[in-house]
Amino acid sequence: LKKNPEISIYLLKVLCKKLRDTSERVEVVALLPVPVSLARFLIKSAEEMGKKTPDGLYLDWKKSQQEIGNEIGTSRESVNKQLNKWKKQGIITLGGQSLSVTILDSDSLSDIADGFI
Repeated sequence: LKKNPEISIYLLKVLCKKLRDTSERVEVVALLPVPVSLARFLIKSAEEMGKKTPDGLYLDWKKSQQEIGNEIGTSRESVNKQLNKWKKQGIITLGGQSLSVTILDSDSLSDIADGFI
């Protein structure tokens, strides 16, 4: 590390990102209501792997609703209930055997993620 300070800086950046991610995860699991944490999960997933379509931002991942619930600290049933509520409100569409979501109204989802439910 002394001979190559760039590695030290890189490692520090990686550790800071991991600490930030862990801190956000604790906040989501411990403090936030399900709609807020699920909206944040969808937005983050969309930023990482969403594909723009004429209808909206399409997400096709291989995670089950149970796995999503585990990640945000809630039950599969709560994830299912919230996704279907947003579907009825026209914020998202759902489809496929593996969970796929198209975000139709990203402004509304962002408001929910910010706590403006």
